[in-house]
Amino acid sequence: YCGRRFHRAAKRALKRRAPNMDVLISTATCLAYGYSTFMMVLSVAFTFLGEVQEGPPPHFFETPCSLITVVLIGRLLEAAAK
Repeated sequence: YCGRRFHRAAKRALKRRAPNMDVLISTATCLAYGYSTFMMVLSVAFTFLGEVQEGPPPHFFETPCSLITVVLIGRLLEAAAK
């Protein structure tokens, strides 16, 4: 929910062909979430096929949340300083 503003702003910026920080944030959060989802599905598929795995699969589900939180806090502090 909190990241929706970044995705909408990124879409507008790409339509104008003027990428900005919102495009970077949107891309990073989508890639981290997509990679984590892919690795979890791959892990389940290998487990279903009987493959033995060493440890849990790599995942970065916390990365999009952390990134959006840090940027929103930065924007809040910037607005408060003005």
